[in-house]
Amino acid sequence: MHGLILVLFLALLSSRAEADDSWMLHDDSQVGRVDITIDQADLDWAYANVWSDSMHVCTVRFRNALLDTVMTPVGFRLRGNTSRTSAKKSFKLKFDEYLDGLEFFDEDALNLNGEHNDPAIARSKIAWDLMQRAGMRASRASHSEVWINGNFYGLYVSVEHIDKEWLRKRFADSSGNLWKCLWPADLNWLGSDPEAYKLLVNDRRVYELKTNEELDDYGALQRLVRVITQTPPAALRDSLESVLAIEDVLEVMAVDVLLGNWDDYRFLRNNYYLYHDPSSDLMHFIPYDYDNNMGIDWFNVPWATLDPYAWPANDGDGRPLSAALLSIPAYRDLYTHFLERGQQQLLAGFDWSAYTDALRTLLTPSASADNWRTLDYGFTVQDFQQSWSLGHYENQHVKRGLLEFLDLRSQSLPGQLNWVNGGPVLWQGELVSSGIDSLQASVLAFSAAGLDSLWLLPSLNGQELSPIPLLASPTGGQELSADDGWSTRFPRPGTGTLSWRLRALDQAGHTRDWPVGAPRTLLLEDPAADSLRIVEFMASNSSTISDGQGDFDDWLELVNGSQHTLQLAGVALSDSPSQPLRYLLPDTLLGPGERLLVWCDNDTQDPGLHAGFALSANGESLLLSLPGGRLLQRLDFGASQTDLSWQLPCDAGLEQADDPGAWLTAADPTPGTSNQCLTVSDLRITRLANSLRLDWSPSGGTLWRVERYPAAPWLGGAQTVAIVSQPFWVDEQALGDNQPVGCYTVRIITQP
Repeated sequence: MHGLILVLFLALLSSRAEADDSWMLHDDSQVGRVDITIDQADLDWAYANVWSDSMHVCTVRFRNALLDTVMTPVGFRLRGNTSRTSAKKSFKLKFDEYLDGLEFFDEDALNLNGEHNDPAIARSKIAWDLMQRAGMRASRASHSEVWINGNFYGLYVSVEHIDKEWLRKRFADSSGNLWKCLWPADLNWLGSDPEAYKLLVNDRRVYELKTNEELDDYGALQRLVRVITQTPPAALRDSLESVLAIEDVLEVMAVDVLLGNWDDYRFLRNNYYLYHDPSSDLMHFIPYDYDNNMGIDWFNVPWATLDPYAWPANDGDGRPLSAALLSIPAYRDLYTHFLERGQQQLLAGFDWSAYTDALRTLLTPSASADNWRTLDYGFTVQDFQQSWSLGHYENQHVKRGLLEFLDLRSQSLPGQLNWVNGGPVLWQGELVSSGIDSLQASVLAFSAAGLDSLWLLPSLNGQELSPIPLLASPTGGQELSADDGWSTRFPRPGTGTLSWRLRALDQAGHTRDWPVGAPRTLLLEDPAADSLRIVEFMASNSSTISDGQGDFDDWLELVNGSQHTLQLAGVALSDSPSQPLRYLLPDTLLGPGERLLVWCDNDTQDPGLHAGFALSANGESLLLSLPGGRLLQRLDFGASQTDLSWQLPCDAGLEQADDPGAWLTAADPTPGTSNQCLTVSDLRITRLANSLRLDWSPSGGTLWRVERYPAAPWLGGAQTVAIVSQPFWVDEQALGDNQPVGCYTVRIITQP
């Protein structure tokens, strides 16, 4: 047991843990505090050059109920539009500006919004909370006091920045193009050349590409606009569903009505993002910037009672996207459905009084001390208190109190809703494996007439199978689509290519298939194949075990972790990610729990299983793929000591098999038998902010060595942090003032 080393990949501050820690930044159980330390000359320059996006280096200390953390160097600049010329300005903090890849609790940037238009300093926070309850892809927000160079700059709303990191948390594939769309982003046709959509207004792009900037490809955006504006009416619905996640747009449109948000696409041609998801080839509509709502009005429009189907445009021109969607009866019904759900669950069905009372009480001390909020419109402490009112409140551009607006909107909306019985709409259909022996189909679907039935229509290897009914599966939550879920679970029908589509029938006799165009496909492999894995390997073998020819070569060991015999013909092994099929296993059966040794020696002519590659003792990749090419396991390992193997403790499952931190180096290799388990160490790891607590229950006299590697263990340079016999904190204090980023190991060095 003393030969085992546990490798903990802990990169303080910058590493990405498997879990997303960003929720800690947006805890709203108390008002947080952000202290920014910046050269005063840089701050003065930023205030004197308000339209500049130049970054200035600063140090940030972030505190809330969960965190007290210092981060440096951080990029600082002014942000926003009207707030740049206001007295109370808004700020952007960019954590990866100076150190590429650096993250702050799994976020690259943070927006600190001064909310100078809003006497309550809360409307945008309330809007983001409502969107979270609605189940939308939307940013999170919390309140913080902002202090700069020791001076109080006021109460701010801290909003999650929309960027690639934001996408990673919400989409399976975050590698696509993200556009930030600001005034006058109307999505009107500019021609067939994608370059035309790099339109400049006031020296910025109207549709500004925020990811993949080096490619600068606007093809997907041009395609969306072409479909919206150039498709004949008869083909518009099918064409839209092939390029756009229509539910995203309709949800945002509905929420804008509920909140009276006019700084949007429909009224002002402003404030949204578009994301092209490569995995689905669909464009997604993402809400952005919600400080002008719930009674704030510069246009004398009665937003609390406005007809949701006759949303105005400030320039008197049309909005092709919303017009196209509402021209299709089924989509108009879905929009109406989201409005009705929102009114019932998010307005009338929510205890707004308790929520706003608690929030106002929380904010009052910070808001009362915020003199910056008085400098733009003269808002007093009395304005702060009264602007939450259910009774009438009015001051300049603020025409109603928060609760007053929400109450009026909730009362006026039901009488304005109408249905056109446009037939079923289906969205977000999915068919996935559910355990070894079954599949699960799910979809969201709605019809104003009521859905009669919904079916999965499958074909296996070109042969039609019997339709499979789905059952209604509402979640009962506040989400706008909480009533719309349908699902079923059924046995795997065999192996091969499963083609499928979904068909809905409503009570008025209308049908609708999803997806439009070609059916979706799912490759069904032997269900037990996912239990095949590499559990041990040796990249430097001098005396441990020899092959049939007496050679001490590199080797790896496969285990069948299922209860079924596996046929391994076509299973591939490789040491090269660019060539994952370097060695194909021959026709070989592997029984339940059985193990198979494969020599990695380039001696393919020798009898037995000899792969056409050798393992590098300096470290490389090891890959396992199933027939057909699906990657099952990839391990990127480091430098190996001679006659020490890499082991997966207890032959752990696939959820750990490609995690380098789960593997151990073992002085006692076990080819042909089960790997050891960490029963003695009983090691538990608890992470809090930038600290890692190591707990164990060793026998008396056991000593542990905690080591730090600046980059990775296989690159050398270990420094002993401590030798301990009791639970231990790895944190800033233990590591010194520099808070070094690195990789840590915990090693048993003595044991009775």
